[in-house]
Amino acid sequence: MGIFLFVLTIVILASANLPKGAIYTGLVIELNKPMQAVVSTAILGCALYVILSLKYGPQDKHWAYGSEGTILGYWLRPSK
Repeated sequence: MGIFLFVLTIVILASANLPKGAIYTGLVIELNKPMQAVVSTAILGCALYVILSLKYGPQDKHWAYGSEGTILGYWLRPSK
């Protein structure tokens, strides 16, 4: 669903009579944080599933713990 909305936004903005740079600048500004949140939520969801599931062993959970730590570190870092 998210990819569909992204492509639809591109098509709508590309069909508008705006300068080419304005389309991409506005799109990046508007979609930057929401896309970061969507990707982070997807990765955290997969990682939590692997961590909480009983069918995965300790060796299989290493990437999940690493992914969670990376995502949390990204969102908790001080702003620039």
